[in-house]
Amino acid sequence: MSRVSASTSHAIAVLERARLRPGAIAEALAGWSRFVRGPVRALDEYTPEECPCPGCQWHDPVVRRETLRLALFALPVRAARELRALVEPLDEVYLSRSIPLPATAYIRALLTDNPLRAHFRPWASPAASGACGCPGTSSRSSTAG
Repeated sequence: MSRVSASTSHAIAVLERARLRPGAIAEALAGWSRFVRGPVRALDEYTPEECPCPGCQWHDPVVRRETLRLALFALPVRAARELRALVEPLDEVYLSRSIPLPATAYIRALLTDNPLRAHFRPWASPAASGACGCPGTSSRSSTAG
């Protein structure tokens, strides 16, 4: 991953192999960046991905931000500090550009609240993963989007 030290890049690679997949953190950072710097209307009219499978949900910018949150708490302190230096400015962009609405309360909590309280997703579907039959259900692969 560019813009971080070699030791942080190594720590991210270890985390990705253990809990995610190679390249997941860089994809998550790029996807969150595109979302927060995109049209303001997209921020305020955000709706989560309807499909519960991991392949489809990966295209959801909030799932990508949740992945970054996981990394920030799972990485060693020094590596987390470097990644946080890249993530926090994006969070500030989101907070400054979006309107505080009930529909975006979860996103704001994800960025500002206690990490133990922000795990609740009010729109989480009880359907089993893979119930949709979409291409993302067979593996954990995805395309950066």
